[in-house]
Amino acid sequence: MARPEFKPTPAQRRQVSILAAAKVSEVDIAAALDIARGTLRKHFAQELKTGKSKRNAAVIQAIYKQALSGNVSAQRLWVKVAGLDVPSFPNFGDEPEEKPVKTTKPKSVGKKQAAQEAAVTAGTGTEWGDDLAFNGRVN
Repeated sequence: MARPEFKPTPAQRRQVSILAAAKVSEVDIAAALDIARGTLRKHFAQELKTGKSKRNAAVIQAIYKQALSGNVSAQRLWVKVAGLDVPSFPNFGDEPEEKPVKTTKPKSVGKKQAAQEAAVTAGTGTEWGDDLAFNGRVN
């Protein structure tokens, strides 16, 4: 008794198309479907041939749709994929680019130096100010 003729399902066609787009070998695709390589070539020739193009087009359409809906990551990817020449994405247009503000970090001082500096001005503004005034000498 002969085997019944193989009839691919739409789910199998989709699977072959996706795997072909991902550059999975025909041997591995056939193994995944549990069919012979010849059966794969016979019944899925179109999916093997056009799978990559169709799936890439679907992904690009999905990125484009997400970019239009406001997804910034998709917008950046679209700019890169489309090869657009955007001078300074995402700050393009009439808005001037903001320059970073440089801040200077205060110089760190060790405990001993901080104590010496505090001792110099210890009496300033007190009734002991004259008695505690720094005379330039450290004993």
